[in-house]
Amino acid sequence: MQFVRYVRFMIFSLVLLITACGGSSSSDSSEPRDLVNEAPIAAISSPADGSIYSENTNITFVGTGTDEEDGLLNGNSLEWSSSLDGLLGTDTAISTTLSAGTHTVTLRSKDSEGSTDSIAIDITVNAAPVVGSMSVNPSPVNTGVSATFSWNASDAEGDVLTCLLDIDADGTDDYTITDCANNTSQIHTYAQAGTYQADLSVSDGINTPIQQSIPVTVTAEHLVQISSFDATPDALAIGSSTTFNWSVSDTSGDTLTCHLDVDADGIDDYTINDCANNTSQAHTYVLEGAFEARLTVSDGIVSPVQQTASVTVKKQGPPVISDFTVAPNPAYTTVATTFFWQVSDPDGDTLTCLLDIDGDDYTINDCGNNSSQQHAYSSVGDYTAKLTVSDGISSVQQTQLLTVKSHLVVDVTASGPASAGGRVLYDITVSNVSAVAVNTVEVLLTVPTELSFNYSIDAEPNTSCGTTTCRVGQEASWALGTLESGESRTITINANVLAEVLAGTLISAPVRVTSPDVIDDINLIKVVAVNNSPISLLAMSASKDPVEPSESLSYQFSVGNIDSVDLTNLELRTALPAGVTVDSISDGGTQDGSTGEIVWDITRVGVGKTLVREVSVTVANDAIAGEILTARAELRHDDGVDLDASAEQAITVVERTFPISIDISATPDPVVAGGRLLYDITISNISAVPVNTVSVLLRVPAELSFNYSIDAEPNTSCG
Repeated sequence: MQFVRYVRFMIFSLVLLITACGGSSSSDSSEPRDLVNEAPIAAISSPADGSIYSENTNITFVGTGTDEEDGLLNGNSLEWSSSLDGLLGTDTAISTTLSAGTHTVTLRSKDSEGSTDSIAIDITVNAAPVVGSMSVNPSPVNTGVSATFSWNASDAEGDVLTCLLDIDADGTDDYTITDCANNTSQIHTYAQAGTYQADLSVSDGINTPIQQSIPVTVTAEHLVQISSFDATPDALAIGSSTTFNWSVSDTSGDTLTCHLDVDADGIDDYTINDCANNTSQAHTYVLEGAFEARLTVSDGIVSPVQQTASVTVKKQGPPVISDFTVAPNPAYTTVATTFFWQVSDPDGDTLTCLLDIDGDDYTINDCGNNSSQQHAYSSVGDYTAKLTVSDGISSVQQTQLLTVKSHLVVDVTASGPASAGGRVLYDITVSNVSAVAVNTVEVLLTVPTELSFNYSIDAEPNTSCGTTTCRVGQEASWALGTLESGESRTITINANVLAEVLAGTLISAPVRVTSPDVIDDINLIKVVAVNNSPISLLAMSASKDPVEPSESLSYQFSVGNIDSVDLTNLELRTALPAGVTVDSISDGGTQDGSTGEIVWDITRVGVGKTLVREVSVTVANDAIAGEILTARAELRHDDGVDLDASAEQAITVVERTFPISIDISATPDPVVAGGRLLYDITISNISAVPVNTVSVLLRVPAELSFNYSIDAEPNTSCG
């Protein structure tokens, strides 16, 4: 820029020179020509752009201003200013100090016509370190006893500080402490008595080091000291042990002897040699009372020193924990879990409870009357909660194991075994049991090698897998969107089993559920066995879905014999979900005392016959909205250990009454092959307001067919 302006100035001067020497002109007018005023050019020669200076440094700024008409500028025509400190001065050179920080320094040149030019550079002034305080402890200090020097040093730019500590101001640094803004102390032991000055020099490597000094008085006094003396615990029951602890020292380093009188009766009960290093003594009290224990410390030279501690001994029994439970268990993240306890004290003392949960401690005063505490877990996992109950003298403990699950709960059900050329019905249920909404929930199923299904006809709701038929290796996905607190969604897939699948094959269906609001993806694998020659069938249903807390429902199990001979020695076993209690069991079934499973022993099922078993349950009153209650049943027969058939049923918990009820009846039962089966499906609105856009969907069983208009009233649509 400066070079261009200089050339332009020279060309202008040449034109003037030619005219003055009589060059021709296109005009004879004697009037002077109008000339355009050119702006001056500003330049800074010193310091260089980006220069760094220490604080309080006198900085010299040198610059020039050149104007075509006025020539070299000076004085007030050149003005220096800082973005932080404002006007600095005028003329071609100035010297000044700048405040700490990064300055944009501008030189502004102005010619006689008022035209201006400016140029700027950046200058950094590094702030000096600051020493806020410096101290020594103890003060005064005895010879042979460690003294700790402490300081508080900082730097505005965060520069790493180095400290030099001269403990006697003799000009020789005794300690070098790196990063002394964070390493803020140094220990030193003086060997000789006297009055000293300790000097601390703090440097950031840029500024002149900052100095701070403190006086230190060192004495040669011979002193035995007891820094502490106590009993732990200081309140105990008769026959219990307490431990006396102490910290003692001698300024001359002499070996100390301690005498401990546990009841201040003037008779020493224990003598502890070298008690500066042997710092404790246990004692068991056998009498009730308030005692004063006395510790006497001697170095054998100066007078002994003493200190006392109080101990209370009572004839008392420990507290009692009658019960310690948690509900719900399993718990769910972000949902309040409540711990309950029943505690008492045989002597009627007021009890204090310490509840240790997941690293968080709760102190509950008078916990004989305040008998619960809520806590919300933030992470899934297995936890141990510990309750410690104290009466001030003795304490007892009890633990409770707890499993915490994700607030996004997933279950996959499928009945089996499957048969080649048949169908497998999968139900994927996703629930939000937390107190807040979970957004952008997506379910993905990787289609197993043995299965295929139509993206719309066989899936409810419709899925997306890139093609009409979802086949092996493709990923079928469902975007569920937002699940509100307590909301559940169920995906149903009626998959085809390929005809070439061999008996004994295990069909593994991987399911993944994702949401940005859930820390980890939820991954499940559902396995269904293949049996191409089944001889029995097992079906399972629930009388209600969804259910409310405290509501009752029934599970029904149907066993069918499709073999050519009778089935004998059958065992039907079902595992009920946690959170339900059994009300009644039909047909002599029993509940296993160790597993809680319901078991029916069945002697025989004839050819072509079926039988039905039922269990009634009640949902817990503290069940959480969105909780999935899954029951699973297994059938074995003919004294075999192999699983012959299985069935599963998942229902969900809702917080309030569901406005729609449904009832299904079927006549006749049993039905004859080639005959007719009449279904009546009744839908009722049990709420006080209309329910809009109600849809009923029936997935046609493999054994049935009907005309969409002749056999259905009203007419249906099935594609």
